[in-house]
Amino acid sequence: MSNVFGPPPKLPTVDEIRKAIPPHCFEKNLVKSISYLVWDLILIAGLYIILPYVERYLGTFGYLAWCWAFGFVGCALFVVGHDCGHGSVFGV
Repeated sequence: MSNVFGPPPKLPTVDEIRKAIPPHCFEKNLVKSISYLVWDLILIAGLYIILPYVERYLGTFGYLAWCWAFGFVGCALFVVGHDCGHGSVFGV
C-alpha cells in the first residue's frame, strides 16, 4: 500500500536513540532497584490489609477504586520483575 502523502518519515536507528539518552540512564543502581521492589510489596500488602474495610464501608465504587489501585501497583511490580529478567537490576 502506497503512502498518498509522500514518502514515509525516516525513523531513527537504535544507535541514534541510545546517543539521545543521557548516560546516567544506563547506570545500574542496586539499592534503588531493591527499594522499588520493597515499596511495591509494601503497597500490595497495604492494599490487601484494607480490602475488607473497602468492601464493607465503601461498597462497589470503593472496590472498583481498590481494583484500579491494585492493578496500578501490580503493573509496577511487573515492571520491576521484567527489568530483573533483562538483567538491568543486578548488573549480571
